Parts: sequence; structure tokens; C-alpha cells
Amino acid sequence: AGRERGDPRFAPSTFFILAAAMQALQGAAFLARSRPARSDSTLPASGGAHVADASSVSACTVEQKSPLQAKLLMVGCLFVYAATYTMPSLQPFMAGGYSSATERQQLLLWMLILQNAGDVLGRLATALVSAGRVMLVSWSLLLAAAFLAAIVAAVSHDQAANQISYDAAIILLPAICGVYYFSRGLLVTTFYLYARSLGSAEMVQ
Repeated sequence: AGRERGDPRFAPSTFFILAAAMQALQGAAFLARSRPARSDSTLPASGGAHVADASSVSACTVEQKSPLQAKLLMVGCLFVYAATYTMPSLQPFMAGGYSSATERQQLLLWMLILQNAGDVLGRLATALVSAGRVMLVSWSLLLAAAFLAAIVAAVSHDQAANQISYDAAIILLPAICGVYYFSRGLLVTTFYLYARSLGSAEMVQ
């Protein structure tokens, strides 16, 4: 059976702490799994030892081509996906401060609509936006700002409902979700396209 509004099974802060811990564990597992395996094999000591195999030289060159960019892409993908998996849990709390069930339903409905529209439009926007470093940093900062705004709105939903009217919230809260998911769709597609330019398929994977 459900519980009364003022007597929840656990506080939102408890939920967010547990969610953050799970995301941290997932991130640690991802980083551990992504570390390149060490190879104990050595080049044969023969008369042709001074002549390296062409394929081995090519592979080493690809692996050492841009390690910093590869690591930054990996960290960026980790942050984007961790935040994206957290957003659906934040949205009900963002709308939860309003007393009317109809208002909460409408807020959540429009957040979901802007979520799907923003993600699709963000992916399509990669055909119009160049994948430069400035663009990646700009959209990453915008995504982080939207995610931070969603966290603040979710954690302080009662105070936000007292300060922001429903008429303003029906525009503001879905806009936060729309901006986040637009940035997310654009970034993950750009990350993938940019990763393909770094080297071989083994390195990209």
C-alpha cells in the first residue's frame, strides 16, 4: 500500500545518495573494464629483429595517436550516460512539489515530451553543427547546467513550488529537460563520430 505524502518510506536525499553510489560503482567498473590489457609478448630476436612488423608499428601508432582525447571522450561519455540514467528519476521529484495531481501529471507529461523531442532533435542537429572542441565544451557545459538545475529543482521541489507558479513551471521545467536531452543527443552522436576519427575500430571500442 502507498504511504501518505508527509510520511515517505525514505527521503529524496537518501534516494539520490544511493543512486550516486550506484553510478559511482558503475563508473568504477567501466573504467576498470576499459583499461587496456598488458601484453607479455615480445618481438622475436632473430636476424630481422631490427625490422619491425608493419602491422605492429601501425597498431602501436594508432594506440599512441591521441590518448588524451580518447580518455576525455571516455570520461565525457561516462558523465553523459550517468546523468541521463539519473534524469528519469529526477523528473517526478521536479513536479512533486505542486499540490494538484493534475498539475503534477501535466508537468511530467510535458517533461517527457520535451525529453523525446530534445533527444531526437539533438541527434539530427549533428548534421548542421561542426564537431569542434569549442562546440563540444559549450554543449557539455550546457548539459551540465541543465542537469544541475534538474537536481536543484528535484531536491528543493517544495520550495520551488512555493517560489514558481504552475504557469511558469509548465514552461521552465520541461525546458530544462528539453535543453538537457537536446545537448545529450548532440553530444553522444558527436562523441561517436569524433571517436571514429581517432584510430582503429579496436581503439574506438
